[in-house]
Amino acid sequence: QLVFIHSSLCHACVNFELAPCRGTLQDVDRSELELALGRFSNVTVLEIRRQGFNTILLTLLKQGREDGAVVFPALHTLVLDLHFDVGESWWNELRAALSQRKSAGRPITKLVIQGEGGLRSYRDWHEDPIRGEGKDEDDFDYGANEPFQVTLEREAQLVGEVVDERNAPRQCSCQFPYYSN
Repeated sequence: QLVFIHSSLCHACVNFELAPCRGTLQDVDRSELELALGRFSNVTVLEIRRQGFNTILLTLLKQGREDGAVVFPALHTLVLDLHFDVGESWWNELRAALSQRKSAGRPITKLVIQGEGGLRSYRDWHEDPIRGEGKDEDDFDYGANEPFQVTLEREAQLVGEVVDERNAPRQCSCQFPYYSN
């Protein structure tokens, strides 16, 4: 079992409206991480806890190593603890990783989703079809971006078992529209 856990005392997590949290692996070089994780060939359970918007581990699960080898070839259980809502592109990366592992004959057979952040998602600013040419993230109207419920139905089609341990949304007093009730 291998666990990546991020502190709830992270400045970006506490002050989300200033900068989105990208977890403990936000500044890690992919090739260095790939090299380090390549030694863990017997990991059967991977827990990714409170890593914010960071998808580097999901990307490694999807793409594998540069030499074509599968990262964590013995992996069968993936546990994701989501502290706050993540965007649609994060969920797309998860589904791509699950699909690729299945296609490569190394499927993840059990997916466990925990935490209040797994209940809702939203369209990411860069995926907004109406944001227009020449616009950037500062121009995106987050207030008009209604969150939607995450059902886990698409994920269930890619794994043998989905364990839904998501919590009820917490009462948040923050100013970021997705996290306030």
